Amino acid sequence: NLTCIFLVPASQIPDFHALCRAKGMEIWNLTCRNQEYAFFISLKDFRQIRPLARKAKVRLRIQSRKGLPFFL
Repeated sequence: NLTCIFLVPASQIPDFHALCRAKGMEIWNLTCRNQEYAFFISLKDFRQIRPLARKAKVRLRIQSRKGLPFFL
């Protein structure tokens, strides 16, 4: 399973989430933690997320990376 966990400020999640859904990105386990939202995203979508973050004016923080490609 190739996944990343990102943290996004709670005030910026609606616009960012709408952009991700419009591009067909799969986001799962969306949870709120201390005024930030954490979610999982696949490696395929990981490569496409930066332009969407810029467009929504979101600063993404990677909390963790899981899977073989991240260890190479």
